[in-house]
Amino acid sequence: MPLKPSTFATKAFFKNLSDALAGFMIWSWDDRYDTVVGKFRRQDAEQVIDVLERYFTAMWDHAIIDTASEIEQEINRQLGGIESGQALYTTDPNVGEIAFCAWWRWSDGKHFSLRIGASSFLPKGSATEAELARLREIFNVEE
Repeated sequence: MPLKPSTFATKAFFKNLSDALAGFMIWSWDDRYDTVVGKFRRQDAEQVIDVLERYFTAMWDHAIIDTASEIEQEINRQLGGIESGQALYTTDPNVGEIAFCAWWRWSDGKHFSLRIGASSFLPKGSATEAELARLREIFNVEE
């Protein structure tokens, strides 16, 4: 059962976010979570954070995720949980489908990745192929 009914109303949000992150990311697909993955370099981190702070209404880290709404905590659980140095960005949980972005630092310390998706895509397998294809298309992910 999806976390929230999908209207995929977030597609305009995703398009704007994709455009704002253009130039920083190398996009691919993560089958584990049905999310797009953007890889970027450490020197771009501050600019990427600026974009995320403009588009998402909340940022959660491992110290405060337990104060998030139930649906935000469930997104966190579905993604395997936030560890130190990671973050979960979310849109307003009171306005329909939630867009999320997980910020993960790589062990090399030189690269980071974002995993971007929608609450209706979780747990894995909840989204239709058409929804997943649309998300890949928005972020220009090659199949």
